[in-house]
Amino acid sequence: MIPTAGSITGLPSDKWAFEGKWDGYRVTVAVEGGQTRLVSRNGNTMEWLSDGFPGLAQALEVPTVLDGEIVVPGPDGVPEFAALAKQAAAGGQDPAIGPVHLFVFDVLEVDGVDLRTQDW
Repeated sequence: MIPTAGSITGLPSDKWAFEGKWDGYRVTVAVEGGQTRLVSRNGNTMEWLSDGFPGLAQALEVPTVLDGEIVVPGPDGVPEFAALAKQAAAGGQDPAIGPVHLFVFDVLEVDGVDLRTQDW
């Protein structure tokens, strides 16, 4: 889902939940055979982060597709888009910039089963 701007005036807080803007790159993450591949929502590969989340590839024992956002949190914990862009330009190798984090929003597929087609 792509967020859109809108007014929350009049929406009852007991029926709605809201999430802040993460200020990163929205990505689809495919994990298979110990490898992690990230693709932006525009279809660009994030090859500079191909090994950026080795723990994720190791933790998932079956092929999995995730929807999430990669961010670089600043010293206060708030994601900084400029820092992420600089880290991307540096191929993820600039030690002066904080590490890239992945915030997972959704699990789209597990072991060949497209969860978007399942009735819950």
